[in-house]
Amino acid sequence: MYSSKFASKHRVFINTLQALCLAMILSCVSSAHADQIVTAYNLSGTPTIIQSFGQLNNSSTQMSMQRIESAGGKTYVSIANNNNGPGAVWIFGADGSIVQQITTSRLDIPSGMAVDTTGNVYVASSAHLGKLGTLSQSADILKFDSTGTVVGDFQPFGVDINEYLDVKINSSGSIIGSAWGGAGPNIARLDSSGNLLGSFDSVGPTRLETNLAVSSSNDVWVLSDANGPGAEKIEDFGATGTLKSSIPLAATDLYSGLRIDKSGNIWTYDNSTDLFEEWQSSGALEKTYSLGLTGVSDFTFTPDGDLLVIDNAPEPTSLAVLLPLTLATLCRRKRRATSAAEN
Repeated sequence: MYSSKFASKHRVFINTLQALCLAMILSCVSSAHADQIVTAYNLSGTPTIIQSFGQLNNSSTQMSMQRIESAGGKTYVSIANNNNGPGAVWIFGADGSIVQQITTSRLDIPSGMAVDTTGNVYVASSAHLGKLGTLSQSADILKFDSTGTVVGDFQPFGVDINEYLDVKINSSGSIIGSAWGGAGPNIARLDSSGNLLGSFDSVGPTRLETNLAVSSSNDVWVLSDANGPGAEKIEDFGATGTLKSSIPLAATDLYSGLRIDKSGNIWTYDNSTDLFEEWQSSGALEKTYSLGLTGVSDFTFTPDGDLLVIDNAPEPTSLAVLLPLTLATLCRRKRRATSAAEN
């Protein structure tokens, strides 16, 4: 009787282990095939999807969407190459098809972007490590003309910067760029030729200025991450970098994107609640929006006020369903085997 119970319990253990291994494999496969997609929403009344395009399979392409911009009826998406190759900017037309791709060997892990009134594209890029961890190129802000030719390479804080996180253009044509890895301050104001006009920084120790937005009055709004314990905040700086106000946020290191809508309200996305937050410039929370999204990388507004979002596309149904079914089968099998062993 004892050996029978032992054998039954041993089979339960083996079955449990097999099922758990299968569940883990399925989970890895499911996450590896996560896609990203650009989705456009009309926010008047009940938010509705008006277009989806640019679906990108991260696993097969080894690429991932980083940031998004809208200008001149086109959508610009920065693409990181996770296979140690150069990144790119994909430009989509109004119908969602790719009309142009911009790339260069210096475009390593592109991040934030800006597009000026003449169609020049500015891209914040990281430093690139060569063999044995040596620095093969420094972080910079690259300027491309409308044909995709590099016409500017700006390093306002020198060569000792790990990464430029974002870049924006104000109504005067000045370039605003945020950096990470230097001694600080980490926000630069440049003229259109890349000459440094001034610099400033977020308030507080070791903060990352992950996202920038520029208002119609050329105020610089900054999404500031504590880079450690401490909640994020949104800060409002005047055009020359004088701090005017700040909006404390609830979560730590969990916000994506910073935008200003046509009414002058400030938007960000809280990945801990999967809610878009709309803030008045006074610091009062105007409204939150739930669009049923998870894992938003970035978002922006079109000139018409539609919301463009880089989001995770739905997982393949078979994998999404098979994993919970596997776990449920495991539980039922274990209950039946244990009951039989005890009888």
